[in-house]
Amino acid sequence: MRIGLRNMLVYGDPSFEEPATTALTRVREWAERAGGKEWDARRRLLIEAGQLELALADRLGNDPLVQRIMTVTDLAADAFLGHADLGPFQKALAEIELPPDLTVRVKVPEGFAFYALYPEQYAEAARRWIRDHADSGSKRAAVVGIRSIGTGLSAVVARVLVKAGWSVRRLTVRPTGHPYVRRAELPSGAVRGAVFGLVADEGPGLSGSSMAAAAQALVEAGIDRSKIFFFPGHPSGPGHAGNEDVRRWWADTPRYVVGLNEMTWNGRSLTEELACRSGPFVRVDSLSGGMWRRAVYASEDEWPAAFAAFERTKYRVVRRDGFSVLWKFEGLTGGAEAARDRMAWLAKRGWTGAPLDSAHGFVARPWIDGKPLSPQCRDAAVLDHVGRYILDAADSVLAISEQHTALERLREMLYWNTRESLGEAAAERTLRWKRSIPVRPVPACGDGRMGPEEWIRRTDGRLIKVDCTGHSADHTAVGRQPLVWDLAGTMVEWRLDDETARPLLNAFVDAGGEPPALEAMAFYRAAYAAFRLGQCAICAGASDPNERRRLHRAGDSYKAQLVRILAQS
Repeated sequence: MRIGLRNMLVYGDPSFEEPATTALTRVREWAERAGGKEWDARRRLLIEAGQLELALADRLGNDPLVQRIMTVTDLAADAFLGHADLGPFQKALAEIELPPDLTVRVKVPEGFAFYALYPEQYAEAARRWIRDHADSGSKRAAVVGIRSIGTGLSAVVARVLVKAGWSVRRLTVRPTGHPYVRRAELPSGAVRGAVFGLVADEGPGLSGSSMAAAAQALVEAGIDRSKIFFFPGHPSGPGHAGNEDVRRWWADTPRYVVGLNEMTWNGRSLTEELACRSGPFVRVDSLSGGMWRRAVYASEDEWPAAFAAFERTKYRVVRRDGFSVLWKFEGLTGGAEAARDRMAWLAKRGWTGAPLDSAHGFVARPWIDGKPLSPQCRDAAVLDHVGRYILDAADSVLAISEQHTALERLREMLYWNTRESLGEAAAERTLRWKRSIPVRPVPACGDGRMGPEEWIRRTDGRLIKVDCTGHSADHTAVGRQPLVWDLAGTMVEWRLDDETARPLLNAFVDAGGEPPALEAMAFYRAAYAAFRLGQCAICAGASDPNERRRLHRAGDSYKAQLVRILAQS
């Protein structure tokens, strides 16, 4: 497999539209729940306030209402950090009124939702910065957050500085332009009097240009380049997509970043926290980044490819009684609650293990001992089981308007990934599916991960579905899709053709599902193969040569299937 990266579409920009009053109501609801000083609730309150701030800032710009909402976020940060009780926050929140007809787009803060990034890490980074600058003759700083997640992060950094006696101006920016060459502007006089400039974001990504753009804007606003500091989400630095100016910013600018393994809650590390909630334990195993395969397969020769960049953080706690608990990060923005509810429902139906606990955005479930399936296990009984599961696990109905949006995401991804991997002529063939138009509401797919390795056969012969939550709200371009997406994904992952897929489709229909149209199945199979091909391309730079070989083999398989589907359509 030899695939370029630049035009492969895999990552998405998850967001949703809603009335601004709905977002405000959500903040008020979390303010009520945070009254008991429960840590997770106060963190969630901060995140919700930051999301409301970013939505209004994107919609209204420098409107005075945005400044009032920024004050609300600052006070939420104070309550979260333990600097104050909720009284000042509740007073400021009570004074906020929003037009009932104002609609905003709320962008999901990806680090909080998908990547186990915590505002506590930025608070500690800010404390370290303060210690390093305790002898500074000036205690005036500007803190700039990159929207979206930078609203809450900048509030945390700013309020830590304020608590330490610093005078702080907090701002947020939405950099514009090409993703690898962003630009940002600050309002005239916005940083007047500030000597230091601190930039907070969850990045850097492939280019690091957003934080560099904010830093350049601070220089243009009058802050000396040597007085600018980055507060990123990880220590690795950006990828190689940035231009020379961006790379120079990242080479020259000091960074303050605190790793998750450096954090403590109640005097314990995150893994110790999760382990203590699991009962008396022997050890904790990190299963992130494909390491789960060590615990599942007898030999590395059996390992499937791992898409490490897209995996959630996972830990297995091995207890003294021999029972093991799997903790998986499901999100700080509501994903954990949704995953726990969904798992409980699927467990009652007999498909998966029941949730055991949740904390810090992680959800615990029983570790399932047994043997993972492979494409060679595709007998009629197994495919019958999978077909019935797909229907039973279906999510809520997709409205026609949502189907249109979902379809356009897949069409664009299919075109560009096909063009990048197979050439212009093959990409043009995908345009024939532009005639496909949703005509009525349909159920949404409820899983999104249909590979055979997601099924475990226990020692008693029972099949258990694992990793069955959170995939319709992840960082990819897929998002919520019609139920046919799970059928198509199963056909691709299990390498089924029209004939060998009959047990799967018959079981789906016998359970009450609507038979998928041949045209629709062809499109969704092609889109699924193109999506996975893109994931292979993004992850193919893995440092382990064995992993690279696995990803190349997987990419070749998806590419061959895409070629066949296009040839037959």
